[in-house]
Amino acid sequence: MANRSNFWKFKDLANRPGITWAKCATSVQKAMKYLHKGTFISAAGELGSLNVYKTRSRTNPRFNCVFEVRQRTVDHKEFATLDEVEKWLEEWFPKIGDQDKLASL
Repeated sequence: MANRSNFWKFKDLANRPGITWAKCATSVQKAMKYLHKGTFISAAGELGSLNVYKTRSRTNPRFNCVFEVRQRTVDHKEFATLDEVEKWLEEWFPKIGDQDKLASL
């Protein structure tokens, strides 16, 4: 199994207004726990990284979900609910460290 060490992706945070801190998630369950508290999450493995953050819009807040491989965006989706975010995380979270799943992209 790939090393699941997490790291901050400051380049992705630099130009996001309103984001002041984030949590590194090590599983979908922990990511959802942090998101329910309103926290931005980031996770990374040897094969990719993902970020989930909520926009600060008062009229139409959205969750942005981004999966990257080698600093290239592979998937970027916006969702209105945490249920949709959880489904996205269940699909993409394992791919940050699984070579077989990454090969299918």
